[in-house]
Amino acid sequence: MRKYHPLYRRWTAIRQFKYNPRTIRAELYTNLACLGLDNFQEFREFIESEIGLPPQPDSKLNRIDQNLGWIPGNVRWSPNIEVANNRRYNIIVEYQGRTQTLKSWARELGFKYDTLFTRYQRQWSVEDILTVPAEYGRKLYNHA
Repeated sequence: MRKYHPLYRRWTAIRQFKYNPRTIRAELYTNLACLGLDNFQEFREFIESEIGLPPQPDSKLNRIDQNLGWIPGNVRWSPNIEVANNRRYNIIVEYQGRTQTLKSWARELGFKYDTLFTRYQRQWSVEDILTVPAEYGRKLYNHA
């Protein structure tokens, strides 16, 4: 039965997103027909031949390049963290020769994301965003 297939829920979620009139950048989903969007059997055959079944139950179908649509060669299976890091609106920060999202830096350095995001919005230097301890941040940047 198709509703028990590991791709079925993903297919319905993509269809729901595409046909939702409130979806931002819905034009990226207009080419989903090439993935067999309107027919589950075609969608299943395409995904299985292009990238195979999900390697883990929680793997997400993800676009490699967020500026391109759901087209052959631009889809992959990704873990949740990779999907989160591949969003168009992520803040990418380079520090000491390494580049990653602000959320990844927060996780790695033990900061709250909101702390780093507020510092970014206030245009702190990258070094200060990532290195100033939270308890000293207000004292350094609030001169008034």
